[in-house]
Amino acid sequence: NEANSELDQAPALLRLSQSRILKNAAGLVTAVMEAASCGGHSALVRDLYTKALSEWPHPESLSIFQKAIAQMGEGVLANTAIREDFDLLNWLIDDVDTPFEWTWTSFSKAFKQSTGRIALYEWMKGRGLVEKLDPRRHSLLDPSPQPNDFEMARDSQMNAARVGDLGFLRALESEKGMRFIDWQICHAAARSRKWDVLRFLRLRENDSDTPPCCRWGYPDAPSLELRAFEILVMQKAHEPTNPMQTHLPQVPPSLQKPLQEFIRETLSHSQGMFESFFQQPPSCLCPLSWLPNRYSMGNVRVFIWLFEQADGEGKRQMKDYIRQRGDGLVRRLLEDAWGERVPGGFDQDMDDRPMADLRARGLGGLLQRAAVTREALERFCTWVEAEGLPRSLVIGGLKAPEHGWCCGGTGVRHIEVLLAEWTDTSLRPLLLEALT
Repeated sequence: NEANSELDQAPALLRLSQSRILKNAAGLVTAVMEAASCGGHSALVRDLYTKALSEWPHPESLSIFQKAIAQMGEGVLANTAIREDFDLLNWLIDDVDTPFEWTWTSFSKAFKQSTGRIALYEWMKGRGLVEKLDPRRHSLLDPSPQPNDFEMARDSQMNAARVGDLGFLRALESEKGMRFIDWQICHAAARSRKWDVLRFLRLRENDSDTPPCCRWGYPDAPSLELRAFEILVMQKAHEPTNPMQTHLPQVPPSLQKPLQEFIRETLSHSQGMFESFFQQPPSCLCPLSWLPNRYSMGNVRVFIWLFEQADGEGKRQMKDYIRQRGDGLVRRLLEDAWGERVPGGFDQDMDDRPMADLRARGLGGLLQRAAVTREALERFCTWVEAEGLPRSLVIGGLKAPEHGWCCGGTGVRHIEVLLAEWTDTSLRPLLLEALT
């Protein structure tokens, strides 16, 4: 009403200006406090807050200024919780006139990034904050999260799996009845090599008396023994620095036939494999999952080992797959070997991928990866010939790299360079044949 009065327009504009100044000032204070809390400077956080209030020039709006800081201070709370600084957390809630306010954002950020989730959860439960954020008000720990909360709940589980926080996952299950079913949780644990977490999620009997086993690869291994072996294979495959020197486990006699049957089942689901980075991955007992693809250079050593474990029908299916796509697999391995190579230098007409990799890995890391990729290419080509598959698969793949940067747009020039560099490898006769 005052704003509509011509006489009162000036006071209304003044109040609007003061409101903006107040919000900007509160935002500045909380931003500096957030930076201090991120660095673990607890005393500085207290000093900044106290000094800001003592020097605020408008006593009549001091309480509004305090409230604005409390409402904008969720980042300060989250950082303090991540660092498990419970003294400062208590101060931010108990010892200030207007307590800082927990929000769904600060709560979820703290749980995602904290390595002490159990202690944080117990602190929040003791303060009555867990009840405040109940299932109907976006509770991260709700066993049946609302649709808007599902992504946040899953992210918390995935982060716990990624960092190996087994205690937090156990607490979610025992105290809140959480059920772990999303394959991405197992995928996060496997990529981070958190084998204890993976065993906790996967090694459960699928009956009514125990929580269900979390999904991982597709199709799901049908027995507890086979799921345990699946984890062991993945663990052994990632132990050595050089994946071509993997020492894979012996298959127990009781698992030989179930493994052969399961390999055949995984092969029947190979259609559409690796079409999307976001789709459920194939089981790591599927031999094709270890071949190079658009998302990974794979591990040819594991592929050949699983081929050896398969029965006659499984081997036939794999060889049929290679007949159809073998030249593309050789191309992809060659591209990786070329892209990672260092001897001879990088070509000026190639894109910046090699230099970006060099900056990221260092010269030693790049040389090692190039050697591993070359060895994988050698093993694959040797296996193709040993199994009586057409030699043209290898020759065709060596002749035709898929991407322009691989051959610099100059036909088979890459073969000439590799012949000069790979003088002592079994690939040399194949490269000579591809060049003619």
